[in-house]
Parts: sequence; structure tokens; C-alpha cells
Amino acid sequence: SVRSTGWPPVPEDAVSVAAALKALELEPEYFFSHDFLARLYLARGFTAEAIREIRESFALWPRIEAHPILEDPDLVGKLAEPILEGIERSASSPYTGRVMAARARGRILEKLGRLAEAIAAYDELRRIGHAEISAECDLELGKLEQQRGRDAESFPYFERAVGAAPTTAYGIWALYYMGLARSRQGEHREAAALFRRHLEQAPDSL
Repeated sequence: SVRSTGWPPVPEDAVSVAAALKALELEPEYFFSHDFLARLYLARGFTAEAIREIRESFALWPRIEAHPILEDPDLVGKLAEPILEGIERSASSPYTGRVMAARARGRILEKLGRLAEAIAAYDELRRIGHAEISAECDLELGKLEQQRGRDAESFPYFERAVGAAPTTAYGIWALYYMGLARSRQGEHREAAALFRRHLEQAPDSL
């Protein structure tokens, strides 16, 4: 369908696209092939095709860590809306669901610097999750408040994370971020105590 608009601009692209399309034919649920095509199409100026592929990729699998393509901030900026649309579609999938979608939406919005929207996404995630997910959200919300320069406002979130899930990564890292905030506020004795509590549970923490 793209040949009529001048595809491929270089001969090697035809081989790359054919291989990716064959991979999708063999494994239609494999999101990575869509990521590959989105990056290639965007680099060659085929924006509509890139939008289609990235939207489908995130509808199939919205887990942010699984998409190395997100390490490219320029690509994320240009394809942010179709990425978010794909994540929204994934919420109704029995293989992903609302929890994974809300988490992914929060992380993408954070990458984009849309912090108020990211906070709203994590608030939604807390409402639909269990205690450990609530602690995860509180940790992320506290970190977002710190990114906004609001150290004092971050504390209630971190304290909730520690109280709800003290032995999980969320509670343990909440202590660390509380220590950072106390240090910035000049309360070094309190900061040291929080860092010690963090290190007691995460002795390998650099």
C-alpha cells in the first residue's frame, strides 16, 4: 500500500519491511514487529503508517519495559498520542487489562513531562488495584511531586507506601526518596535515619 507513495526510498527497506510483515504473518500477536515497522516508517517520513503500527503495538502489549523503542525521546514525542490510544485499547484486553494499561499510561505521561496527567493516571491505578499496587502508585506519586519541586507534598505518599507495603520494593524505595527530601530540606539527621532504614532492607542499594 505504500509503494504508490514512493516506498521504498532505499532498496534495503523493502527487504526489512517484507521480513517484518512475514514475522507478523507467522506471529500476529508479536508486538515487537510493529515497533520495528513504526520506527522504520517514521524515519522514512511515512507518519500515517508509523502511527498505525505503534498504536497496534501498544494495544497488543502496553508493558513499557518491553518496548526499547521508548528510549528514543524524539519518537515518543512524535507518536505520543497513538501510543496512548493503543494503551487505552489494551485496557479491554483479557491478556492485559486496566491495571497494566493505567500503569503504562502513567509512565508514558511522565516521560512526556505531562505530570498532572501522570498523577491522574496513578490515582486511577490505585483505585483499581490491591494493596501492593496502591503502594506502587504512592511511590510514583511521591516521586512526581518531587519532580515538581514539592518535597513536603511528597511525604504523605511515601509514608502510605511504607505503611502499606514495608517489605516490598515500593516501601523500601519510599524510604530512600523520603531521605532525599529531608536532605534537601536541610534535615540531615532525619535524612540519615531514613537512608539507614533503606539500606537495612536493600543493602546492595548504591
